[in-house]
Amino acid sequence: MKSTQTRLTSCLTLLGALLIGAGCQGALTEEELAAESDLQMSMATTEQAAEEEPRKVEDIMGGLDQEEGLLHVNEKYTDVALRQLQAVDLGDGSYESTDELTGVATRFQVKTYPLDSFIRLWKFCAATGEWVFFWRPCPTKIIDNGIIRIWLNSSCARKVQSAGWGACFGYGPGYSGRYYYLEAWKCGVGTGFCVERYAARTLRFNYNVAGCNAGNLLNASTTQGDFLCRSKAPLFCQ
Repeated sequence: MKSTQTRLTSCLTLLGALLIGAGCQGALTEEELAAESDLQMSMATTEQAAEEEPRKVEDIMGGLDQEEGLLHVNEKYTDVALRQLQAVDLGDGSYESTDELTGVATRFQVKTYPLDSFIRLWKFCAATGEWVFFWRPCPTKIIDNGIIRIWLNSSCARKVQSAGWGACFGYGPGYSGRYYYLEAWKCGVGTGFCVERYAARTLRFNYNVAGCNAGNLLNASTTQGDFLCRSKAPLFCQ
């Protein structure tokens, strides 16, 4: 029998893959729906206790559009934004940044703007509570917003979820599942800088045996993502 370590050869690869694909799980059972409901209540409680988030457009100093490969940035903060992204100069007018939460590398070029012009690039989308570039339609789901935002007057200080396992549940003869809630942080008001990008927040692990035996992991998927500045992988990844 393969060990959990063999099945999950790289936790970074796993979480990166989970970020991209939500996985097809079929209809939820009553137990699963209850677990989802408990999760949402837990999140609401944590969010209420979180520090204020930076949401003024004047507090955005840069936005990396991963699809078009462009970093749009307030010209005053170009160097700061590149440092926050840990960008590597490729020597041909482009840079590369590897996302520390997902392991995804993005190659991009830089386009600078004076403050007044930079502010006009953004619009607020109430459905997801996010700032996006004006030429993009407002997303209906957080996952559809492919922008990495870099904030000033902020810090990675808003803990929005504590880490932990949910209860094991059965969803078919000989099958079981369990949710893992990653310790998750968002950008909060502060005196420094903060980078927010889309990353996994809640994972679901499925087992081809009753009782959620870790040695019988069948597959895993993301059940919820969010814009985060920091998160912690499951304990078996550490």
